[in-house]
Amino acid sequence: MKAFATHPEIGEIMYEESFWTGKKSLYINGTPITKIDKMTFVISKNEKNQYFTLKGSMLTGVTLTVDGQTIEISEKPKWYEVLLISLPFILNIVWGNNVFLCSIIPIVGGAIGGAISGLMSCGSLVTMKKFDKAWQKVLVGLGFLVGSFAICFLLAILIIF
Repeated sequence: MKAFATHPEIGEIMYEESFWTGKKSLYINGTPITKIDKMTFVISKNEKNQYFTLKGSMLTGVTLTVDGQTIEISEKPKWYEVLLISLPFILNIVWGNNVFLCSIIPIVGGAIGGAISGLMSCGSLVTMKKFDKAWQKVLVGLGFLVGSFAICFLLAILIIF
C-alpha cells in the first residue's frame, strides 16, 4: 500500500508498506531513502545526515518526524471506521451466543466465527483506506458486515446438515 504527502521544504514524500510482510520504504522526490532500521531512514547531504523516523502503520496512521517536524502521511482511522470494523465481531458474539437468534438464523460462533469476523474486520479496514468519502467507507463497512454474517450463516448450514 502506498501513501503520498507533500511538504514545502522536503518535497514529495512517498511511503510504501507491504501488506504481507510490513516492510516499509520511503521515497523523497522519487529517490529511495537509505534504511537504517525498521523505522529510521537517513539521507546524507553535504557531509550532514538528515534522519527520518516513521511511526505507525498504514492501518493505524503513519507520521514522519524529520528535524523536529512531524508530517502526517496516512490518516488515523476515524471513529466511524473503528465502529464499522468492530461490528462484524460484535454481531457474531451477540448473535452466536443467543439461542433464540440462532434458532431463527443459525450462525457459526466461537473460535471459527470469531476468526471469520476478525478476518472480515481487517479486510474492511484495508478496503476502507482506499476510499476518501465517508459514505463510501460506510458502504464498505456494511458490505463486510453482511459478508461476515453470510459466511458464518453458510458455515452453520453446512455443519447442521
